[in-house]
Amino acid sequence: MLFDQADGFAEIFKGFLPYYLLVVFPILIIMSPMNPVEASHEFSVYRMQQYDLHTVPHGCRSATFNLEGRSLTSWSTSRHCVVGNIQDITIDQFVEIRKRAGALLLVLPKNDTLLTQEEKEHIYLLEMAMIQEEINIPVYFAKWSPDFDDMIKDLQHSRITDEKSGTALEAMFNTVSSNGYQIAPNPQKLESKAVSFHGKLVGRSGTPTIVLARIFSRLYSSPSVRGGPTLVFALMSTGHSLNYFTTKKWLEEQLDNADSSLLQRGW
Repeated sequence: MLFDQADGFAEIFKGFLPYYLLVVFPILIIMSPMNPVEASHEFSVYRMQQYDLHTVPHGCRSATFNLEGRSLTSWSTSRHCVVGNIQDITIDQFVEIRKRAGALLLVLPKNDTLLTQEEKEHIYLLEMAMIQEEINIPVYFAKWSPDFDDMIKDLQHSRITDEKSGTALEAMFNTVSSNGYQIAPNPQKLESKAVSFHGKLVGRSGTPTIVLARIFSRLYSSPSVRGGPTLVFALMSTGHSLNYFTTKKWLEEQLDNADSSLLQRGW
C-alpha cells in the first residue's frame, strides 16, 4: 500500500520535474561551500595611472566596478573582470580585453630579478601598449601573494564557462562544484585634518605690529601704489603636465583677458 502511494506520488511530478533531482540537489548542496566568509579575501591593489600629454588623455580613468572574476582564457563579456599574471597576458589579449571586458586585474611577478630577458622585454612592450592611449575600463595591479596565486589557479581550472553544456545536469554540477569570485575594489577613505598655523608675536604687546600690518595691507590694496612685477610665479591646476603648450595657452589667455592686467603691468 505504501509503495503504491509512493509510485503515484512519483508519477505526479514525473512530467514536471525529474524526480532524480530530489536526490541530486541535497548532494550538491552538501558539496557546496557552507561558509562564504571563509572564501572572502582582501588584497591591496593599485589603479593604473592617468595623465594628459599635450592635451591628449592617457592611462586609465575608471575606478569602480563589481564584476565576476574570470581567467585570461575563460572571459567573454563586459560582465567579467579578467584576472591574470602580467607575464602571461599578450598585447593582443590586452587589446581585446580593453575593447570588450569590464575590468582588468594584473598580478605582478613574485620576484622580478628572476625574470628572463624575454619576460622583461615582454612586460616593457606591454606597458608601452597600455599607456599609449586612454583606457575606458578599470585597470588595477596587485603584488604577488599566495592567496592571489591560489585564486588565479582556481580561475584557470574552473569549470564555469559561458559555453552551453551537454546536459542540464552537467551545467548544474559545474556551477555548484566550481569556485567563483566576485571582485570589487573598496577605495580607502582618507580623512583630511584641518591644518592651522599659529603665529607668536615677540614682545609683551603685539598691538603695534598688528596696527602696522593693517595699515600696510590697506595701502597695498590700491593698484596705484604697487610696483610693476619683474618676475611672475604662476600656480596653475595643470600639476605635473606643465610644459610649453600649457604655458603658451596660459599666456595667451592672460593677454586676451582685459581684466587681467598682471602681465601688462610687468612689461
